Amino acid sequence: MWSVQRSAETKASPTLIWSILVDTSCWYEWIEGVEFSTIHGPVKEGTWGTIKGRNGRRTHFIISEVQPGRFVVTRSRLPLAWISYVFDIIKTPDGTIVVHRIEVTGPLSYLYGRLMTKKLESKAASNLSRLIAYAQECMDIGKTKAPYAHKPSFREIQI
Repeated sequence: MWSVQRSAETKASPTLIWSILVDTSCWYEWIEGVEFSTIHGPVKEGTWGTIKGRNGRRTHFIISEVQPGRFVVTRSRLPLAWISYVFDIIKTPDGTIVVHRIEVTGPLSYLYGRLMTKKLESKAASNLSRLIAYAQECMDIGKTKAPYAHKPSFREIQI
């Protein structure tokens, strides 16, 4: 297994952070390179979704672990490996600590780690800072939950 981890503190509530994490319609706001994303069912283990990157490529993911309000893990397939995006939410007296970890597991995890280290380290840091900034924007306009900024059209979610 190979992994990279970043964490950040925010004044946003755990409830707000959680609502942003599970509202796939707003992932494009804070996940670098995402044009749109959707989930095909409730936020629970085994539910799958689709992300379309700005490069036109579609990727499927599955929610592999979830504890509502606390953490969520999504996984996508790579050749002979899995890549997981883990978000942990830790409540503090002053707000929330968000921990973002990207893990690569499987027979080729070491190779992917070596080849993609800089890109994944940059992506983890960028996504986390964009998540925190998006949560701050929500707080600035008085939102306590994600604003459901974008609902994909039927054409967008066709696979």
